Amino acid sequence: MVKLVVFVIMFMFFLFDEIMQKIDQFFEHWQQELLSCDTEREKYELLLDLGKELGDFPRDARVESNKVPGCVSEVYVAVEIDADGHVQIWAESGSLIVRGFCWLLVAGLSARSAEEILASRELLANFALKTGIDAGMVASRANAF
Repeated sequence: MVKLVVFVIMFMFFLFDEIMQKIDQFFEHWQQELLSCDTEREKYELLLDLGKELGDFPRDARVESNKVPGCVSEVYVAVEIDADGHVQIWAESGSLIVRGFCWLLVAGLSARSAEEILASRELLANFALKTGIDAGMVASRANAF
């Protein structure tokens, strides 16, 4: 019985490591895409294109409690945990550049567990630093990351 418990624990760590690698790979890919932009204008154009891919935001979730404080643009983020314990994230902004930021977070973190998302906080902070998103934007826009 002890061997089975040890096996299950090791398997769970393996799965968690696999999932974290997928999150790492997603943000590594987009970090490289953003860093390959020769100018800030190209970076903004990439973010604009990503913003166009952001899915629809639930109308009933456009409430004050889902509004991100401190942003120049109105930004709403809604989060739910489904029956399997996976976090579903929706985001909305009137600014296409901010929608690009939102797409990165929604696409990179939706369908993950809360633990996986919390474990990626340092990764997201490093992503913002390395890509220059935090330095190249108005300070209140950098709050997204």
